[in-house]
Amino acid sequence: MSIKTDNRLDEMSERIGGLEAQAQAAGDRTKQSIKGQVEALRQHEAAARAAAREAHEARTQNIAAHAEAAEAKLRQADDAADAKVEQLHTRLKSAEHALTAELAEDRQAFSDAMHAYQEDFKELSAGLSEKAKTLSGNAREQADSAIGDVQRSRDAVAERVEQVHTASGERWRESKASVAAARAELERKADAAMKKIR
Repeated sequence: MSIKTDNRLDEMSERIGGLEAQAQAAGDRTKQSIKGQVEALRQHEAAARAAAREAHEARTQNIAAHAEAAEAKLRQADDAADAKVEQLHTRLKSAEHALTAELAEDRQAFSDAMHAYQEDFKELSAGLSEKAKTLSGNAREQADSAIGDVQRSRDAVAERVEQVHTASGERWRESKASVAAARAELERKADAAMKKIR
């Protein structure tokens, strides 16, 4: 594992811990809302660390072998580790934005946080699509299907956020629950896609 990757993973692990602490301090409803995200983030962190370890092992083998095949394996392992770290980073940002939206006391703060959240998943979808292009056959079909699920869930979140924008008066607060449900579905679909598309 490179020092840069290791440091980046440590920094994100601390941010996940901070997110968890904020949720704990916020109350039961928020705890439940963020708990699943924190668990998923920890799983993604473990996957990114495993990919980084594989890259380190490939690098070590490359140094010993000095073979062209080992160099290709090293590049492939480095690319896989970088992709996992980027996925973790994007999911972490989305969890932070989800918590901000959950705790928002006014419609504008909620809207701003949800806009950032939606951009995070747009970025994640683009990364998954790029990775899917490298696959073929059944793996490609499954990847495309998983990405389609993420995009449909992203659209559902956007529709629910729009309902919050158009809700009259303080009714926007009531609409936040439907956004939270759509967010949970999007996160579940995204996590499943991230596991399928390696």
